[in-house]
Amino acid sequence: MRLGGMILENYQNSNNFKYVTEKVWNTGNPDKLCIQLVDLNKKIADCVENELFLRYMPESGASLNIILGNLDSEKRIKRAATQDSVDPSIWCIDIYPTDEITGSIIHLELTEGNNIFTGKINNAFIVVAEDNSICSYREIDSPYA
Repeated sequence: MRLGGMILENYQNSNNFKYVTEKVWNTGNPDKLCIQLVDLNKKIADCVENELFLRYMPESGASLNIILGNLDSEKRIKRAATQDSVDPSIWCIDIYPTDEITGSIIHLELTEGNNIFTGKINNAFIVVAEDNSICSYREIDSPYA
């Protein structure tokens, strides 16, 4: 299994959301980031905007950390995600108004039993400052995934 994720917009439940290629976050505002885990080794379709992969449903008791970047490594955000009660492939974290996020890669760390899988979603997070300027940077590579 090669861990990846699809970003979900306007997630309300496992039957009500939209897939997007980027999460846009306005600094100073509370928000939620929801991701559907996928197995990048199991592509099911090529679409105009992106490829689609088979969703990955971890075994019971699994945990997921989502890491959002910052140029200052001390300010990186690593949060335990909450798993959807109906669809185990969907996980969410809260984003707080005080978070200092400047990176564009979303890093994933899935612990399933004794196995740890890491993955990332490249160029997937856009930070918009209060003056409406884009203040996220495009990361080239990462030590996390």
